[in-house]
Amino acid sequence: MSQAPRIGVVGAGSLGFHHIRILRDLRGAQFTGFVESDPERAREVEKELKVRSHPNLDALLAASDAVIVVVPTSQHFAVAGAAIERGKHVFIEKPITATLEEADGLLDLAKKRGVLVQIGHIERVNRAVRAALPHG
Repeated sequence: MSQAPRIGVVGAGSLGFHHIRILRDLRGAQFTGFVESDPERAREVEKELKVRSHPNLDALLAASDAVIVVVPTSQHFAVAGAAIERGKHVFIEKPITATLEEADGLLDLAKKRGVLVQIGHIERVNRAVRAALPHG
């Protein structure tokens, strides 16, 4: 890929908001916008971060090479599967899916489509979480 990868975000809740905020300003990547199922939340994020939302997942996928999936776990399989099916790379916030069978299915599909799947485990390196571990 000779130009910056085009990356979008699926889900604009509290964690999705931060993915959008950081990706919007990230050098070396082109932020393509986000999609959010709650129209009111989409308008809030658009206004606060001065970014663009897409009307649906298909529109976001059409504009993106990769997506960050930040939706409830019960939706991971459907959302990531739709992206992978269209040849998009995905970063999925943990856990990968709700079941082992869904995870295996996503990984098999990714292998067939030749795309990358990454799972976010960022809290493992969060200083506050690491400091609390010995006390849990």
